Amino acid sequence: MSQLNENDRRDFAAELGPLGTGIYYLYKAFAPSAASWQQYGKETTGPALSNWCLAYNQSDDLVWLNTQGYHEGYFVEHSAPGGAHFVWATFAVKARDHEARYMVLERACVPRLGSQAECTHENMMEFARRWGGYEVVGEEKEYFLQLIKEATRKRDEEGV
Repeated sequence: MSQLNENDRRDFAAELGPLGTGIYYLYKAFAPSAASWQQYGKETTGPALSNWCLAYNQSDDLVWLNTQGYHEGYFVEHSAPGGAHFVWATFAVKARDHEARYMVLERACVPRLGSQAECTHENMMEFARRWGGYEVVGEEKEYFLQLIKEATRKRDEEGV
């Protein structure tokens, strides 16, 4: 079964109204969780990532990563420089100038892999380089960090 995301919820709601929203939440209740990589530890488990993802660390360093063709499980199995592991934050953020949405990766503690390593600015820059990405700076960074913080707060309040 594939994972559904926020874009799917909106599509269901637009096409079917409240019934579509209900179908989305029922599917989410019975589908394998996005954290299935914790059970199986495979690189292809978890949701398929958007072509480009945003990753951020504890210091609000933000980078673009070219993740086309990869799944969340790959990031769990292969740490970022410095040993930090990243997982999908369970939300995506909308581009400022068009309708595209980008999945967000955040640092997480993966119990079977030990304690969570710090991820410095230098680690993030190397992470971006390895993934054909780059550092997000200026107004673009402010825009995305604001969306990420709002989505994180909402997710944490809802307990998702």
